[in-house]
Amino acid sequence: MTFFITFFLLFAILELQNFINIRKSTFLKEEEGVKYWFRDSKYVNARARKSVFFGKNIFIYKRYDERVIAHEKAHLEQINFPYLILLISSLGISISFTTMDPIPVVLSVFCTIALSQHYERDADLKAYKGKSMFPFSSNRPTRLRRIIGWLDMHPPTWIRDSDEYYNKENDLFYLFVRDVI
Repeated sequence: MTFFITFFLLFAILELQNFINIRKSTFLKEEEGVKYWFRDSKYVNARARKSVFFGKNIFIYKRYDERVIAHEKAHLEQINFPYLILLISSLGISISFTTMDPIPVVLSVFCTIALSQHYERDADLKAYKGKSMFPFSSNRPTRLRRIIGWLDMHPPTWIRDSDEYYNKENDLFYLFVRDVI
């Protein structure tokens, strides 16, 4: 029962975020079943969102960048990742609540990070076809900062800027170990 309550609450929050994003955005166009929205921002970026209630959307921040949009379109071809996060989180929270043990929540967080980085890399490989999306060479930080950098939902920038990242034979675990050791 805890699982369903947790899932429903997280689902409601996610759909509310989708609604708020749409309300704060300006509609641009609809193309191939995808609605494009504009949001003012200091930075060029975009975000793909698939919603049960609002369909497929791409939110464009600052200005239209074809490379960034290609990455977001690749996300729309993937599994609906936010709902997968909801399932994993709900499972971790409900098991932790039932057993009074925090380990399932911690494991669900690490599982979510690993899956997110997998889907980000998949979108990068489809969108950029072996060429870095980053127009700059990022400096590789200290070991501690590199480890902390891997706790993000995206692989670290200095990894995404490397040629090894776009070699499909190198999996993310290999890149992680090479980076932190």
